Amino acid sequence: MSFEQLTDEERKMIKDIEPHLPDHIRSLPKEKQREVLIGHIMKVREQSNSEALYFKSLEAYKAKDTNLYDLKNWVFDKRFIEILANAKADQGRKRSPEDSKGALNGVEEVSPGVFRFPMLDVKFAGRLIDEVDYFQKWSEENGVHVHRPNSMNNYGAILDHFGFRPVLQNLMKWAIDPLTTRFFPHVGRLDGDHHGFMVSYQKGKDTKLDFHRDDSEVTLNLCMGRKFKGGDLYFGGVRCLKHQQVPPTKEEEVTVGHEAGYALLHLGAHRHAAKHIEDGHRENLILWCRSETYRKRSTVGPHVPTRVENTLQT
Repeated sequence: MSFEQLTDEERKMIKDIEPHLPDHIRSLPKEKQREVLIGHIMKVREQSNSEALYFKSLEAYKAKDTNLYDLKNWVFDKRFIEILANAKADQGRKRSPEDSKGALNGVEEVSPGVFRFPMLDVKFAGRLIDEVDYFQKWSEENGVHVHRPNSMNNYGAILDHFGFRPVLQNLMKWAIDPLTTRFFPHVGRLDGDHHGFMVSYQKGKDTKLDFHRDDSEVTLNLCMGRKFKGGDLYFGGVRCLKHQQVPPTKEEEVTVGHEAGYALLHLGAHRHAAKHIEDGHRENLILWCRSETYRKRSTVGPHVPTRVENTLQT
Protein backbone atom coordinates (compact mmCIF):
# COMPACT_ATOMS: atom_id res chain seq x y z
CA MET A 1 0.00 0.00 0.00
CA SER A 2 1.26 3.48 -0.88
CA PHE A 3 1.18 6.62 1.28
CA GLU A 4 -1.52 8.12 -0.98
CA GLN A 5 -3.82 5.12 -0.37
CA LEU A 6 -3.91 5.74 3.39
CA THR A 7 -6.74 7.65 5.02
CA ASP A 8 -6.24 11.31 5.92
CA GLU A 9 -5.98 10.34 9.58
CA GLU A 10 -3.35 7.68 8.86
CA ARG A 11 -1.27 10.06 6.74
CA LYS A 12 -1.40 12.64 9.53
CA MET A 13 -0.37 9.93 11.99
CA ILE A 14 2.74 9.18 9.93
CA LYS A 15 3.66 12.87 9.63
CA ASP A 16 3.29 13.27 13.40
CA ILE A 17 5.54 10.28 14.05
CA GLU A 18 8.31 11.01 11.52
CA PRO A 19 10.12 13.70 13.58
CA HIS A 20 10.36 11.28 16.52
CA LEU A 21 11.58 8.12 14.79
CA PRO A 22 14.11 5.91 16.61
CA ASP A 23 17.66 6.17 15.25
CA HIS A 24 17.57 2.71 13.65
CA ILE A 25 14.63 3.80 11.46
CA ARG A 26 15.75 7.41 10.95
CA SER A 27 18.98 6.12 9.37
CA LEU A 28 17.03 4.42 6.55
CA PRO A 29 16.31 6.09 3.18
CA LYS A 30 13.12 8.18 3.17
CA GLU A 31 11.19 5.67 1.06
CA LYS A 32 12.18 2.83 3.40
CA GLN A 33 11.13 4.91 6.43
CA ARG A 34 7.68 5.38 4.90
CA GLU A 35 7.50 1.67 4.09
CA VAL A 36 8.22 0.75 7.71
CA LEU A 37 5.68 3.27 9.00
CA ILE A 38 2.97 2.12 6.59
CA GLY A 39 3.57 -1.45 7.77
CA HIS A 40 2.97 -0.36 11.35
CA ILE A 41 -0.14 1.57 10.31
CA MET A 42 -1.50 -1.59 8.69
CA LYS A 43 -0.94 -3.49 11.94
CA VAL A 44 -2.84 -0.80 13.83
CA ARG A 45 -5.67 -0.91 11.27
CA GLU A 46 -5.93 -4.70 11.52
CA GLN A 47 -5.90 -4.48 15.32
CA SER A 48 -8.64 -1.82 15.25
CA ASN A 49 -10.87 -3.97 13.03
CA SER A 50 -10.35 -6.98 15.28
CA GLU A 51 -11.11 -4.92 18.39
CA ALA A 52 -14.31 -3.57 16.84
CA LEU A 53 -15.59 -7.12 16.27
CA TYR A 54 -14.56 -8.12 19.79
CA PHE A 55 -16.35 -5.25 21.49
CA LYS A 56 -19.42 -5.83 19.35
CA SER A 57 -19.61 -9.40 20.64
CA LEU A 58 -19.29 -8.20 24.25
CA GLU A 59 -22.45 -6.11 23.94
CA ALA A 60 -24.42 -9.31 24.56
CA TYR A 61 -22.84 -9.86 27.99
CA LYS A 62 -25.18 -9.44 30.97
CA ALA A 63 -23.51 -8.91 34.34
CA LYS A 64 -24.09 -11.45 37.10
CA ASP A 65 -23.89 -8.82 39.87
CA THR A 66 -24.83 -5.36 38.57
CA ASN A 67 -24.08 -3.70 41.93
CA LEU A 68 -20.36 -4.18 41.31
CA TYR A 69 -20.41 -1.68 38.46
CA ASP A 70 -21.07 1.35 40.67
CA LEU A 71 -18.32 2.57 43.01
CA LYS A 72 -20.83 3.61 45.68
CA ASN A 73 -21.60 -0.10 46.18
CA TRP A 74 -17.99 -1.13 46.72
CA VAL A 75 -17.12 -2.20 50.27
CA PHE A 76 -13.78 -0.80 51.40
CA ASP A 77 -11.80 -1.63 54.52
CA LYS A 78 -12.67 0.96 57.18
CA ARG A 79 -8.97 1.62 57.66
CA PHE A 80 -8.67 2.59 54.01
CA ILE A 81 -11.49 5.11 54.34
CA GLU A 82 -9.53 6.72 57.18
CA ILE A 83 -6.29 6.66 55.18
CA LEU A 84 -8.01 8.33 52.26
CA ALA A 85 -9.64 10.97 54.47
CA ASN A 86 -6.26 11.87 55.95
CA ALA A 87 -4.64 12.04 52.51
CA LYS A 88 -7.39 14.31 51.20
CA ALA A 89 -7.16 16.53 54.28
CA ASP A 90 -3.46 17.01 53.50
CA GLN A 91 -4.14 18.16 49.94
CA GLY A 92 -4.99 21.67 51.07
CA ARG A 93 -1.85 22.05 53.15
CA LYS A 94 1.46 23.47 51.98
CA ARG A 95 4.10 20.78 52.35
CA SER A 96 7.71 20.42 51.22
CA PRO A 97 8.43 17.64 48.67
CA GLU A 98 10.12 15.58 51.40
CA ASP A 99 7.26 16.13 53.83
CA SER A 100 4.75 15.11 51.16
CA LYS A 101 6.33 11.68 51.09
CA GLY A 102 6.10 11.30 54.83
CA ALA A 103 4.23 8.69 56.80
CA LEU A 104 0.46 8.43 56.65
CA ASN A 105 -1.26 6.51 59.44
CA GLY A 106 -2.19 3.04 58.26
CA VAL A 107 0.21 3.07 55.29
CA GLU A 108 3.49 1.15 55.39
CA GLU A 109 6.34 2.18 53.10
CA VAL A 110 7.81 -1.30 52.65
CA SER A 111 10.60 0.07 50.46
CA PRO A 112 11.34 3.57 49.16
CA GLY A 113 8.41 4.38 46.85
CA VAL A 114 6.41 1.20 47.54
CA PHE A 115 3.39 1.75 49.80
CA ARG A 116 1.23 -1.00 51.34
CA PHE A 117 -2.17 -0.55 52.97
CA PRO A 118 -5.49 -2.34 53.64
CA MET A 119 -8.01 -1.38 50.98
CA LEU A 120 -10.86 -3.74 50.12
CA ASP A 121 -13.23 -5.88 52.16
CA VAL A 122 -12.22 -9.49 51.51
CA LYS A 123 -15.79 -10.77 51.05
CA PHE A 124 -16.46 -8.02 48.53
CA ALA A 125 -13.25 -8.93 46.71
CA GLY A 126 -14.67 -12.43 46.40
CA ARG A 127 -17.73 -11.03 44.63
CA LEU A 128 -15.48 -9.32 42.09
CA ILE A 129 -13.63 -12.58 41.50
CA ASP A 130 -16.97 -14.36 40.96
CA GLU A 131 -17.97 -11.76 38.37
CA VAL A 132 -14.74 -12.23 36.43
CA ASP A 133 -15.18 -16.02 36.56
CA TYR A 134 -18.75 -15.62 35.29
CA PHE A 135 -17.57 -13.39 32.42
CA GLN A 136 -14.88 -15.85 31.37
CA LYS A 137 -17.32 -18.76 31.49
CA TRP A 138 -19.82 -16.75 29.39
CA SER A 139 -17.07 -15.92 26.89
CA GLU A 140 -16.08 -19.56 26.54
CA GLU A 141 -19.69 -20.68 26.08
CA ASN A 142 -20.30 -18.00 23.43
CA GLY A 143 -17.08 -18.47 21.48
CA VAL A 144 -15.61 -15.11 22.51
CA HIS A 145 -11.82 -15.08 22.77
CA VAL A 146 -11.08 -13.03 25.90
CA HIS A 147 -8.40 -10.39 25.42
CA ARG A 148 -5.71 -10.87 28.03
CA PRO A 149 -4.35 -7.95 30.09
CA ASN A 150 -1.01 -7.76 28.24
CA SER A 151 1.54 -9.82 26.34
CA MET A 152 3.00 -11.20 29.60
CA ASN A 153 -0.20 -12.66 31.07
CA ASN A 154 -1.94 -15.64 29.44
CA TYR A 155 -4.80 -15.65 31.94
CA GLY A 156 -6.99 -13.00 33.52
CA ALA A 157 -9.23 -10.39 31.90
CA ILE A 158 -9.34 -6.69 31.08
CA LEU A 159 -12.03 -5.33 33.39
CA ASP A 160 -12.56 -2.23 31.23
CA HIS A 161 -13.82 -4.44 28.40
CA PHE A 162 -16.97 -5.68 30.13
CA GLY A 163 -18.38 -2.70 31.97
CA PHE A 164 -15.87 -1.75 34.64
CA ARG A 165 -14.27 1.22 32.85
CA PRO A 166 -16.44 3.92 34.53
CA VAL A 167 -16.12 2.47 38.03
CA LEU A 168 -12.34 2.07 37.74
CA GLN A 169 -11.94 5.59 36.36
CA ASN A 170 -13.93 6.83 39.36
CA LEU A 171 -11.77 4.73 41.67
CA MET A 172 -8.64 6.32 40.22
CA LYS A 173 -10.02 9.85 40.65
CA TRP A 174 -11.54 9.31 44.09
CA ALA A 175 -8.86 7.18 45.75
CA ILE A 176 -5.61 6.87 43.81
CA ASP A 177 -5.29 10.52 42.78
CA PRO A 178 -5.09 11.90 46.36
CA LEU A 179 -2.65 9.15 47.36
CA THR A 180 -0.51 9.97 44.32
CA THR A 181 -0.52 13.65 45.24
CA ARG A 182 0.70 12.68 48.71
CA PHE A 183 3.30 10.04 47.88
CA PHE A 184 4.42 10.98 44.35
CA PRO A 185 4.02 14.78 44.15
CA HIS A 186 6.26 15.03 41.06
CA VAL A 187 3.63 13.11 39.06
CA GLY A 188 0.89 15.61 39.84
CA ARG A 189 -2.78 14.85 39.25
CA LEU A 190 -3.95 11.69 37.53
CA ASP A 191 -5.76 13.50 34.73
CA GLY A 192 -5.44 10.74 32.11
CA ASP A 193 -7.06 7.38 31.51
CA HIS A 194 -6.36 4.00 33.06
CA HIS A 195 -5.92 0.33 32.22
CA GLY A 196 -7.74 -1.95 34.66
CA PHE A 197 -7.45 -5.73 34.64
CA MET A 198 -7.40 -8.89 36.72
CA VAL A 199 -4.44 -11.29 36.68
CA SER A 200 -4.46 -14.90 37.82
CA TYR A 201 -1.63 -17.15 39.02
CA GLN A 202 -1.75 -20.88 39.73
CA LYS A 203 0.24 -24.00 38.96
CA GLY A 204 -0.31 -25.33 35.45
CA LYS A 205 -1.14 -21.82 34.19
CA ASP A 206 0.67 -18.53 34.77
CA THR A 207 2.87 -19.10 37.82
CA LYS A 208 5.02 -15.94 37.70
CA LEU A 209 5.55 -12.65 35.91
CA ASP A 210 8.92 -11.57 34.52
CA PHE A 211 10.78 -8.39 35.49
CA HIS A 212 9.24 -5.32 33.82
CA ARG A 213 7.95 -1.77 34.24
CA ASP A 214 4.36 -0.66 33.65
CA ASP A 215 2.86 1.71 31.08
CA SER A 216 1.56 3.95 33.85
CA GLU A 217 2.59 6.83 36.03
CA VAL A 218 1.29 5.04 39.14
CA THR A 219 0.17 1.42 39.58
CA LEU A 220 -2.27 -0.01 42.12
CA ASN A 221 -1.78 -3.74 42.76
CA LEU A 222 -4.66 -5.06 44.88
CA CYS A 223 -4.63 -8.66 46.09
CA MET A 224 -8.16 -10.02 45.72
CA GLY A 225 -7.54 -13.35 47.34
CA ARG A 226 -8.27 -17.04 46.88
CA LYS A 227 -6.00 -19.39 48.82
CA PHE A 228 -2.34 -19.30 47.80
CA LYS A 229 1.24 -19.65 48.95
CA GLY A 230 4.21 -17.77 47.50
CA GLY A 231 4.06 -15.51 44.47
CA ASP A 232 5.61 -12.55 46.30
CA LEU A 233 6.22 -9.31 44.43
CA TYR A 234 9.86 -8.40 43.79
CA PHE A 235 10.92 -4.77 43.22
CA GLY A 236 14.16 -3.69 41.57
CA GLY A 237 14.43 0.09 41.34
CA VAL A 238 12.95 2.93 39.30
CA ARG A 239 14.20 3.36 35.73
CA CYS A 240 13.20 5.36 32.64
CA LEU A 241 12.45 3.54 29.38
CA LYS A 242 15.96 4.18 28.06
CA HIS A 243 17.59 2.56 31.08
CA GLN A 244 15.00 -0.05 32.02
CA GLN A 245 17.48 -2.89 31.45
CA VAL A 246 20.07 -1.49 33.88
CA PRO A 247 20.45 -4.06 36.68
CA PRO A 248 19.15 -3.12 40.14
CA THR A 249 21.48 -2.40 43.02
CA LYS A 250 21.26 -4.52 46.17
CA GLU A 251 19.74 -1.56 48.00
CA GLU A 252 16.92 -1.39 45.44
CA GLU A 253 15.90 -5.03 45.74
CA VAL A 254 12.98 -5.91 48.01
CA THR A 255 10.37 -8.67 48.13
CA VAL A 256 6.84 -8.03 49.39
CA GLY A 257 4.21 -10.64 50.24
CA HIS A 258 0.56 -10.49 49.19
CA GLU A 259 -2.45 -10.53 51.51
CA ALA A 260 -6.08 -10.53 50.43
CA GLY A 261 -7.62 -7.07 50.66
CA TYR A 262 -4.25 -5.31 50.81
CA ALA A 263 -2.91 -3.06 48.06
CA LEU A 264 0.51 -1.91 46.91
CA LEU A 265 0.96 1.50 45.29
CA HIS A 266 4.10 2.30 43.30
CA LEU A 267 5.37 4.21 40.29
CA GLY A 268 4.84 2.50 36.96
CA ALA A 269 8.56 3.01 36.34
CA HIS A 270 9.38 1.02 39.48
CA ARG A 271 10.44 -2.29 37.96
CA HIS A 272 8.98 -5.43 39.46
CA ALA A 273 8.24 -9.12 38.97
CA ALA A 274 5.91 -11.71 40.48
CA LYS A 275 7.78 -14.70 41.87
CA HIS A 276 6.60 -18.28 41.33
CA ILE A 277 3.41 -19.19 43.14
CA GLU A 278 4.09 -22.29 45.24
CA ASP A 279 0.54 -23.48 45.81
CA GLY A 280 -3.08 -22.45 45.35
CA HIS A 281 -4.58 -19.71 43.21
CA ARG A 282 -4.09 -15.94 43.52
CA GLU A 283 -6.05 -13.13 41.83
CA ASN A 284 -4.91 -9.50 41.71
CA LEU A 285 -6.69 -6.41 40.44
CA ILE A 286 -4.20 -4.13 38.67
CA LEU A 287 -4.94 -0.51 37.87
CA TRP A 288 -2.48 1.40 35.70
CA CYS A 289 -3.14 5.10 36.39
CA ARG A 290 -1.98 7.77 33.96
CA SER A 291 -1.36 11.51 33.97
CA GLU A 292 -1.63 13.27 30.61
CA THR A 293 0.02 16.38 32.04
CA TYR A 294 3.02 14.40 33.27
CA ARG A 295 3.33 12.57 29.94
CA LYS A 296 3.39 15.81 27.98
CA ARG A 297 6.35 16.90 30.06
CA SER A 298 8.13 13.56 29.86
CA THR A 299 7.70 11.99 26.38
CA VAL A 300 8.01 12.87 22.70
CA GLY A 301 4.66 14.64 22.78
CA PRO A 302 0.93 14.19 23.15
CA HIS A 303 0.24 13.89 19.42
CA VAL A 304 2.17 10.65 18.83
CA PRO A 305 -0.44 7.84 18.83
CA THR A 306 0.35 5.48 21.69
CA ARG A 307 -0.23 2.18 19.90
CA VAL A 308 2.02 3.12 16.96
CA GLU A 309 4.67 4.55 19.26
CA ASN A 310 4.71 1.30 21.22
CA THR A 311 5.15 -0.85 18.11
CA LEU A 312 8.11 1.27 17.03
CA GLN A 313 9.85 0.62 20.34
CA THR A 314 10.06 -3.12 19.66
